[in-house]
Amino acid sequence: MARLRLSKAQRKFMDLWVPAQKYWRDRGGWDIGSVAATKLERLSLIALVRKGFAAADGQFTDAGLAAYERKKGRPAA
Repeated sequence: MARLRLSKAQRKFMDLWVPAQKYWRDRGGWDIGSVAATKLERLSLIALVRKGFAAADGQFTDAGLAAYERKKGRPAA
């Protein structure tokens, strides 16, 4: 099976929420979920849940964090 990829919209959504979730988990030990305000953000979150990169409550899974780190490490073409 091919590796699941992040679209530009999904990466943008993760750019907004992954740093915040990491901060709250590391500093306070709290788990916060992502909030999708616009239709594009809702579609991105639904797709991330379907791919297994996020849980239904908006928490990013370990697979999602790994995909984000891989994508963040590569420069855009």
